[in-house]
Amino acid sequence: MLKKVVFKLAIPNHPIVIEFPSTEVIKTVADTIAAKGFNQVSFKSIDGVKISTTTKVSEILHEPYFIEVDGHSFKISPELHADSAENYNEFFHNLNLSLEDRHLLQNYVHSVSSYLNLASKETDKSSVAAALNKFLPVGRAKTENPLEIQKNLNEYHNELIKLLELDERIDKKAARFTNGVFWMGFGILSMQFAYIGAGTYVFYSWDIMEPQAYLITLANFITGVSIYAVKRQEFSMESMYDVIKNKRKNYLAKSYGLDRERLEFLKEEVNRLKKKLISD
Repeated sequence: MLKKVVFKLAIPNHPIVIEFPSTEVIKTVADTIAAKGFNQVSFKSIDGVKISTTTKVSEILHEPYFIEVDGHSFKISPELHADSAENYNEFFHNLNLSLEDRHLLQNYVHSVSSYLNLASKETDKSSVAAALNKFLPVGRAKTENPLEIQKNLNEYHNELIKLLELDERIDKKAARFTNGVFWMGFGILSMQFAYIGAGTYVFYSWDIMEPQAYLITLANFITGVSIYAVKRQEFSMESMYDVIKNKRKNYLAKSYGLDRERLEFLKEEVNRLKKKLISD
């Protein structure tokens, strides 16, 4: 019996739960999601690089990745595939909640679950309590009063600006680093070209340089295949650029103490409070 994999996406007003055999490829999953009325569906690695559509579902089950649907990004962790679609529906859809509250609860449960399962430590009472507090949305119960809404909005907006400025600096530093890596790669390729050219026309002859040229080309090809085998991503200059840049950004974010979860929370909260002010 083929193992089935459950994909659960808590899209606002349109949650999706679909199930596929693990032998299916990513393209089939993406096409099925798109058939439900969505235009942009893509799978990306934890580094933000697009996963090849020919990759089998079974090959992405053992590490986190992202599914992007019409601007919404969902982090999928290995343990989220373990639950059945029936249990998922029964738990969330039988609750007497509005769609907005249900979406909030789903994200909260998934965040706590991912945090506990991905942490390399035993899950005890204190770690569960820490996870519950870590991902608990704050400040929502005090936003009924317009003055309180404006106050919270100002505080969140000021904090968001600082984090966005830091994120922008990190992005620029990561881009400069990645450009440097690519220029270094260009230098290596130029040296290979110069070596083969000089060896052929100046120092030796094509009879001597021909096998070396083949070996150099083969080495470059093996490097590309190895990257694909490890990353399960299409090998292209664009994908390599994204991999290197995102890895550098993650490193710099830790070095500078940028909390990306806090950044995303502030973005959502500022937008929500702005809409709340307009509606009131």
